[in-house]
Amino acid sequence: AVNLMSFMLGILGIECSTVHCLDRRGGVIDGTNHAMIRIKTGGKWYFCDTGIRNAIINDFTPLSLRIDVGHLWENYFINELRKYNFNNLKQRDLYFWRTYDKQELDLVEEGDGEIRAMEIKWGNKSPKAPKVFIKSYPNASYEVINKDNYYTKLS
Repeated sequence: AVNLMSFMLGILGIECSTVHCLDRRGGVIDGTNHAMIRIKTGGKWYFCDTGIRNAIINDFTPLSLRIDVGHLWENYFINELRKYNFNNLKQRDLYFWRTYDKQELDLVEEGDGEIRAMEIKWGNKSPKAPKVFIKSYPNASYEVINKDNYYTKLS
């Protein structure tokens, strides 16, 4: 079996540090017995350079005309959060969380004994956290990140 990331990077001639994939392992984030409901394969792909992403999908239209603005926004926020954590010496793991029945969270951050779940939205939607996540991780916090409040999460 060929690793998709290695295959893609080889074809495109991209340095490994340019592409980052969150939680390809689908691993357990806190050792609870509820982790079995999480998907064990897959993941989401995030690019440090979204120009490479745009080249792969051949879409360079202005942001105001794009149908994938939500994906680009999610990618941007996660990159900024990774930089914030790195620059502030915060040891935090980032995960994508989804169940077999397709309940999902865009990002789960674990560190300093805390679990922080996030939905990252371009607009002002305020979805609730999946019930199974709340039940499985009752001490986790949950927040919706959007273009109006994201900067407060990076300070």
